[in-house]
Amino acid sequence: MTFRISVSRDPESAQGSANTQYPTRNTMTKWQYTTAQFITRGLGDDSGAGDLEAALNQLGADGWELVSSTVYHNAEAEQDVILLVFKRPAVPASAGNVAPAAY
Repeated sequence: MTFRISVSRDPESAQGSANTQYPTRNTMTKWQYTTAQFITRGLGDDSGAGDLEAALNQLGADGWELVSSTVYHNAEAEQDVILLVFKRPAVPASAGNVAPAAY
């Protein structure tokens, strides 16, 4: 199967506005990522739910958006681990951008 993509440089034949600008490497949003792990003795155990909620609310207040979550079971330690990945728009290091404290 073959796919061919054709891009027209002629504004007269292009669909949409001739003034449409597409993001370039210099104008695309740059992201900063962080992860958080939460360990529990079982996903049915609500004992850590309040801590998890508080940590998520703090990360959200700090501008972090949850983009992925994975749960895996550590059979040796008899624990479930929730791995969360967050992102937020990056700001220059000179602006005092600091990674969050461990959650």
